[in-house]
Amino acid sequence: MPKAVYKLMNRRTTTTLPLVMLTFLISTNLFANASLSMNANLWNILYSVKMPFHPTASGSNAFFFDFPDSKTGEIDYLTQNVSGPIVGSALSATITITTTGTPTFDYKTETGNTCTFPAHARFYIQKVMSNDNYVRWWANPISLTLAAGTVKLVVPLNPSQWQDTWGHVGNSSAAATSGFKSSLARPTQIGLTFGGGCFFGHGVRVTNGTARFKVTDFNIAK
Repeated sequence: MPKAVYKLMNRRTTTTLPLVMLTFLISTNLFANASLSMNANLWNILYSVKMPFHPTASGSNAFFFDFPDSKTGEIDYLTQNVSGPIVGSALSATITITTTGTPTFDYKTETGNTCTFPAHARFYIQKVMSNDNYVRWWANPISLTLAAGTVKLVVPLNPSQWQDTWGHVGNSSAAATSGFKSSLARPTQIGLTFGGGCFFGHGVRVTNGTARFKVTDFNIAK
């Protein structure tokens, strides 16, 4: 399956919110959570270049990976295989990015990426493959701009906050809403993708320093 994802240029209203704002998008009473496993071996690094198959465990309840530098590779997808419906009001994850030097997060991993939009991570859901167009979904407009710091990223599981491969927002039509709900009912993967410029998940790397991406929880808020 190709890693190609929806181009940002098709929806220029997309915004990336500052880290300090993300936790206030929905009320904190939602965090009676169902947690995904934090076993590093159950998380898969997909479609990436010169990256390990899995992140590295950090104790028993966290994991991390190091962004590759521009000469060696890129990180594209970080997902866990799931089965059974996603039932809840939001996805949330606590993420810490630590850096050394003055790294630049480089999203221009291919010549066709000519748009200007910061390197970021965003939630991703994929359902069982089917004949309809509504299989892969990315959180939009909420995303995490890649920079040093700790943040709890929160995105409501509301169709208005998600977008498919072809740029259909989940509440843009009855078919799109049905497709989004179908993806929540029959998911196969859930996680994060990394991109910038025109694309949600065509990869990120660093220059002029190092950067580590650590996840300490990944939850479905009830």
